[in-house]
Amino acid sequence: MNRNELDILSTFYQGLEAYSPLAPYKKLELNYEGTSHLFYSDYELLYRDIESFFSPHFILKYKKKLNPRDYNVIIFAGKLTPFSYVKEFMNHLEIEKEIKMHYSKKSYFSASGRQFEYNGVKLVYDKDNEVLYLVDKGRKKIYILSDKIDRLERAVSRVIRSTQKIIIENEADGIFFHASGCKINNKTILFIGSKGSGKTTLLLEGIIHENGSELSRDRVFFFLKNNHLKVRGWPNLYNIDRGTIKRFPRLEDSIKQQKYLKLFQPASLHEQSKEIKFHFKGPDLFPDLEINTEGVPDLILFAKISPGIKKNRIKSLTQARLKGLFLDNCFSPHDPNYINWHHYHDADTAKITDNKNKLLDYFYRRKNIYEFTWNVNNQYPLRDLAAYFSSSNLN
Repeated sequence: MNRNELDILSTFYQGLEAYSPLAPYKKLELNYEGTSHLFYSDYELLYRDIESFFSPHFILKYKKKLNPRDYNVIIFAGKLTPFSYVKEFMNHLEIEKEIKMHYSKKSYFSASGRQFEYNGVKLVYDKDNEVLYLVDKGRKKIYILSDKIDRLERAVSRVIRSTQKIIIENEADGIFFHASGCKINNKTILFIGSKGSGKTTLLLEGIIHENGSELSRDRVFFFLKNNHLKVRGWPNLYNIDRGTIKRFPRLEDSIKQQKYLKLFQPASLHEQSKEIKFHFKGPDLFPDLEINTEGVPDLILFAKISPGIKKNRIKSLTQARLKGLFLDNCFSPHDPNYINWHHYHDADTAKITDNKNKLLDYFYRRKNIYEFTWNVNNQYPLRDLAAYFSSSNLN
């Protein structure tokens, strides 16, 4: 990067800093396990989308008097105007470093960017999604700018989750698992498993067929408090494919009404390839959905799909098998989807490893942890679990 380019970037950032106090920003505090982000936006639609996405799992506060020292991260997000010239400028900059920002098998959801650093400020441009990031660790500020609302919402939610996740892991005595969870008759069930193990389907079984409530869709935070295991949900979208719609016909009417499907004819939902997935917030699918974001697990299941079996199977785990499944599905400190590209905070690997070992030792001593092998063609799979509760049947 030559001197002229550095001067332009410096002027641009100074312009952002000068514009921020004058902009008509709405302010929102997002708190999770005692760690707080402060979110500003001059874009009403973006503000509402972020508010609705995080509100079930984060504590939201609306404050007029704010002290920046109280927050781990301060995020400013909005339309790119009056800085639209930067997009063209970024496209012509000499590439200094290519970085991966988010991994997904679906190219539409992946993100990579060009990274530059100048005077302690990291500037990253995601050309594919046309989103610009400025990360200033010294001032605890991250600017996220774009003129595409769908990309902007995704970018903001990813940054909030990825930065908050590391802070929580460093400060709280817990770890994240690749898991979903629901509550049925006040009993909390966790489904831990890799992609394709049926976590979302089992959660939907609990909500739709067992009149349950959601705890979490794809990530769950496990932590020990006073030597008791507790869990908290984490915001994620539902990934719904054609097979899920066929299994739960109730979803079709909800899906047809969503703004996400304007490009699809409703009649063609069942004709879509099984590989195509539609992404929704829980309330979009279930307007009256109850979300219980914290609980004490009554039953923990490591889920696995086996199409060849006739009857679903539940079996106890040896210590070796439990340890293998535990480590395979533990997403602390490294989450394969949410990459710590910004390095706003770095994981305290020693503390996280210690927390993992403590939790694994606790798992060894629990009697309510099983491996659940099931056939997706079997109806009402959660009713097979009633005998594994100390009281209250599921059905």
